Amino acid sequence: MIALLRRAQRSVHGYFSVVSRVLYEHGSGYSTVTGMLSSFFAVSLVIDYFGLKRCAFTPYSIPVILTGTLAYTAWVWWQGKDLAPWAGLVMVAANGTIAAIIVGTQTDLTKVIVNLQEMPLIAMYVAWFYRPVFTRCIIGVYMWVIILSGYFGSGTYLQGPSVWHEILRLALFTMLSAELGILWRKRIQVDNQIDVLTKAINRAGMYPRVAKEIVRARRYSQPLCVVMIGGDDFTPVTGMKGHFVGDMLLASLVDQFRASMRKSDSIFRLGGDEFMLLLPGTNAAGAETIVNRLQGETYHPWSCGVAELRPEDDAEMLLSRADQRMYDDKYRRKLKAGLISE
Repeated sequence: MIALLRRAQRSVHGYFSVVSRVLYEHGSGYSTVTGMLSSFFAVSLVIDYFGLKRCAFTPYSIPVILTGTLAYTAWVWWQGKDLAPWAGLVMVAANGTIAAIIVGTQTDLTKVIVNLQEMPLIAMYVAWFYRPVFTRCIIGVYMWVIILSGYFGSGTYLQGPSVWHEILRLALFTMLSAELGILWRKRIQVDNQIDVLTKAINRAGMYPRVAKEIVRARRYSQPLCVVMIGGDDFTPVTGMKGHFVGDMLLASLVDQFRASMRKSDSIFRLGGDEFMLLLPGTNAAGAETIVNRLQGETYHPWSCGVAELRPEDDAEMLLSRADQRMYDDKYRRKLKAGLISE
């Protein structure tokens, strides 16, 4: 019997693993979670009605709601990676409408509270997939619509102060869930943009930062420079002393850069021994001064290219010009050292 249960458990686990893998390969985290959440609402509705006999809807409306929910779930998974952002809001609006109907028409507090337990889950969903300001607005409207529906509807469950206490506690818990979702999302985004070895910002975080500083520089008519940096003769170091020593050299180099930079400056690791400095409020002459000072304070030699923001530049053009100048400087250094010939 135990062996049979274990076999059944492995079969169920394998089935859901295959389904999850297929959904993620065809779709995205957004489409997969949206579909799963919609199917959860459908299952919850079925359990409430057929199992616990406490559903707030009539028997005639249950098949309509259930069919619509399952059709929406199938459409979401079929859309996959092409699922539009408004699709998730349709689900949230539908859930809020159903909750408002329940709150506005029911006299049984148990039925109301059972259906409102989904509010924190909705809050976490919106917080994860939408912007913080938008999340706070959506959840605020969501809660007020439900509360006002109960107050002005035909239901009588809002008569006693103890009920208001429960509703207020649920509303606060829902807002807390939304804020925790926002903080969790921000934390993961920050962690995903930090290079593990050097603690510098990685390539994923580079373009948004550069684009943001370009907008700020043009808004306030301030200069902006980027400095591309490439280590010289770094491969022989790792070849002779090992990758561990090479990693320690990279981390030490970033620490030396950071110790001599302003708080408004940023350092990025592009990969390997290539880095980029973002210097707001600094023109080309000022950037050259910073570069000369940094070269005198670091232990390992490196080449660099400085580019100042031009009126016609976007982020890619600015970075490309600095990158080309860095390779030109690297070529001149090798030529001067006699490592290559013209």
